[in-house]
Amino acid sequence: MRTSFFYVQKGKWLMINSQDLIKSGIMTDEDLRDLESEIEVKKKKRILENWEHDIWQGSNGYWYTYAYVNGKRKMIKKRHKEDLEEFIVQAEENPTIEELFDMWIKYKEEHDRLVDTSLMRYTNVFHHLIKSSPFAKKRIRELTEDDIYTFIQTILMDKNLSTKEYGNVKTVLQGMIRYARFEK
Repeated sequence: MRTSFFYVQKGKWLMINSQDLIKSGIMTDEDLRDLESEIEVKKKKRILENWEHDIWQGSNGYWYTYAYVNGKRKMIKKRHKEDLEEFIVQAEENPTIEELFDMWIKYKEEHDRLVDTSLMRYTNVFHHLIKSSPFAKKRIRELTEDDIYTFIQTILMDKNLSTKEYGNVKTVLQGMIRYARFEK
């Protein structure tokens, strides 16, 4: 069961603890379960509606789509449409760092009022310093603090980054991780 929920009040994001809702009598355990179920259904629907590849049924009865697996486009085949949809939802909920960057930068372009130079700088930092490393292939849900620390130490030693370049890498990583936490 979720421990907290986010909501908007007067233009600001606020977080409320689910146990506080129960204690205050605003909601019951059953209400919370229904709300969680509704959130999951809407999340699945949003993920499937925003899936960038076609989903189709072949003449053999199997369902198909394309997905990026380890940075390469691959055809995915499942016997049942529900299994394919579950694959898509799981793929979107646990992207690689590389896939997460694409999602984050798309979000930044659509929702933030950033100048083009900032978006170009973020993209350049990612492509020159992060994308070519094994770190970019890691799945976000399996990522540990040690992975991030090791990656940062490695690029600091290997690339001889200036303070400004290090700050740019830090900005990109922090932004991606915040986005991942918010979008979970």
